[in-house]
Amino acid sequence: TGRARRLLEAEITFNEGEYLDAERQYRSILRDYPNDLEATGQLSEVLIHYTYGESDHLEALRLIEKASRMTPGSQQFSFHHSDLLAFTGLLTGDSYPLDSLAAVYADMPLPERGEPLDWSLALDRMNTSTARSMVLHARINGSEEDSAASYQRPGSQFDALRAVMYARPRLAIATVRTLGNPPTLAEEYPQLNVERWALMALGQFEEAARHEALSSDRPGTEPATLVQDVLMATIPAFDISADSLSRLRARVAGWDVTGDALIGHPDTSHLVRTYLMALLSFSLGDRDAFIRDHETFRALSSGSEDDPVWRSVTSELRALDHWQDGELGFAASAMQDAVVTGVYFVQNGLMSQRHQPTWYLGEILELQGNQPAAVEQFKSVVQQSQFAAPGWERAARLYEQMGETEEALTYYGLMIDMWEDADARLQPRVEAARARRDALLDVRVREPGTSVAEPQ
Repeated sequence: TGRARRLLEAEITFNEGEYLDAERQYRSILRDYPNDLEATGQLSEVLIHYTYGESDHLEALRLIEKASRMTPGSQQFSFHHSDLLAFTGLLTGDSYPLDSLAAVYADMPLPERGEPLDWSLALDRMNTSTARSMVLHARINGSEEDSAASYQRPGSQFDALRAVMYARPRLAIATVRTLGNPPTLAEEYPQLNVERWALMALGQFEEAARHEALSSDRPGTEPATLVQDVLMATIPAFDISADSLSRLRARVAGWDVTGDALIGHPDTSHLVRTYLMALLSFSLGDRDAFIRDHETFRALSSGSEDDPVWRSVTSELRALDHWQDGELGFAASAMQDAVVTGVYFVQNGLMSQRHQPTWYLGEILELQGNQPAAVEQFKSVVQQSQFAAPGWERAARLYEQMGETEEALTYYGLMIDMWEDADARLQPRVEAARARRDALLDVRVREPGTSVAEPQ
């Protein structure tokens, strides 16, 4: 019946709890398509999530390693499966899966059970993002002294948390509810609320707001929360209402930045507030307000052009200015500069990663009719970000427009999986994606070799 149909049938089997049958189905697919990334990943998830013994852990590790080599440079797959494996270890009290996974990522020999892993060496040999993820799991597991104490780059703990949560928000919620917030993280980052951010990634904004209220009495919470909320809401990924955006703009306008120097520059807080106001004005379609905010920002940022953070923000706002004037070519060029020159907005207490430039560039390229370039932007923004599901949604739609049916099926499936229990307001989009996926499968089965090419 074709690869896509078989994958869908195996996924249904897996979701119905028939894990042994699902394992057989995925292995059957891999016999016919030995390098199929989706089947490889799903099989490893079956083996990890519903463990049958030590041998299956090791088999899953081999599958993870294989899939990681099939997708060089991609952190998305690695985070997804390291979460599942480490969480299995956390729940069972078994540190061996985590040690083994760390060894795989560090390209070191797998340790024997009971043999301690040289975590200092392993972390040094991992790429930075993977090392951060490993550190988080070690801290949650209470084994900081043994495994993570040697990795103390400033900000590493917060970055680790973000990476894990973005890849699997439901897992982050389950981890926090089972084990609590890591105390070290809570002490060093009082504004941090893991569950709130994970809920936002699932579109559950009302519940997330309740979590915000629980932590808003801590010093320094409001500016950090405000920046995070604006950076989340101004990407057109969750269909945030104009009323919500207006209320958010009122919060930003009421932020008293007097004497609040975020990173040592006396005008930093004013710059941050003005930038946020400009983003919100643009999102609300308030052209005159955006022009005023943009001019204010340029005046405040004069002399900061050599700072890569502010150069990126300056390019972004210039691109938005061109965009609202219909000058898509200039907008794309300026937004590309914003992407290249940096995505981190503010350090020391905020640690907010700006996904706006990447997402906006995808929007502009799509408007220009450059679908292949646009889809790469939407695929890029989902990595390690809370915008995974809407990014996959956009990528799937673009692949469908380009006639890349196998890719469209894959990305529709990823979106459906992540948002299957998202906020009710987002469910129509999930159902629409499911309908599109089913329609593509029907066409593929009904007209093999004509409408859609069979995989080679």
